[in-house]
Amino acid sequence: MKYITLSQYKLSDDGIPLSDVTDVSLARYISRAESDLDSYVGLDLKRGGFEPHNVWLQSKFDERTRKMPFPSYPVPIRQVTRYRIQVSNINTSGAGFFANIDSSDCVINVDAGYVEIVPLQAVTYSLSPVILQLGLHPPIVQMDCEVGYFLAQFGETLIATDNTYLTYTAERGFWAQTYTQALASQPLQLPPIPPTIYVNGAAQRFGYTINATEGTVTFTTSQQANTISADYTYTIPDEVRDACIDQVTYLLAMRALNKQGMGGLAMVRNADVELRTIESYPARFPSDNGSLCERAAQRLKRQVAIAIA
Repeated sequence: MKYITLSQYKLSDDGIPLSDVTDVSLARYISRAESDLDSYVGLDLKRGGFEPHNVWLQSKFDERTRKMPFPSYPVPIRQVTRYRIQVSNINTSGAGFFANIDSSDCVINVDAGYVEIVPLQAVTYSLSPVILQLGLHPPIVQMDCEVGYFLAQFGETLIATDNTYLTYTAERGFWAQTYTQALASQPLQLPPIPPTIYVNGAAQRFGYTINATEGTVTFTTSQQANTISADYTYTIPDEVRDACIDQVTYLLAMRALNKQGMGGLAMVRNADVELRTIESYPARFPSDNGSLCERAAQRLKRQVAIAIA
């Protein structure tokens, strides 16, 4: 599960009865919803979705601009871990003949969605005009990179999950534990990584454990009389999380209709009462097969790159 967990969906409390839905089934519905989201916005399924992950890709080298588009736009690149240009093969072994570009010479343009190399010190004879003319035309770029969001949240008041006042939950989960943004594209105010937990406004270092995926803090002693807050950085945009919840609810609603033998019906009328099923929106791109319910589609309709916090 990439965008919501079982607990996060249950806490959203969309009114869908879950007493006859096992956790295994619910996990599969969440996985289906996540696939629908990725397909709807046109993300290349070979290169992952909105979640933090590593990507390897190939593209032809543009020696005029030296630019490489983001592999999973609008998801931004955090850092380039390897960038090399295949000029030819070594004919004695068949191995690739590469010009290796230092990752520090790869400039990430978050807003425009591309990586550009600045070959001030890393370009060797491998990219000389003579070699380029005798090698691949055009040469092939191979880039390994880490993609994902860093979205900061400061001073959020956490909510106790039960009357023991031991575990508190944040509005968002999937907290970042390490900050891996390339140095050249880091903002002046860095996001709070790792998270900071406060009791009555005072930062705490001990006495609790954090579940970063769920976005929860569990204390060793009851905090009933205290106010708990946190600074943290989350990695799944709100629109993606909420759209996933909407799509899971839609799929479970269709399940309930199927169980009553009403699967596939668009409208039912009885006297003056007319009921219509929720419409699904086709994918934005004709080559994609995914579809979303109306509410989820509206949340992602204007999905664009979110600046790195």
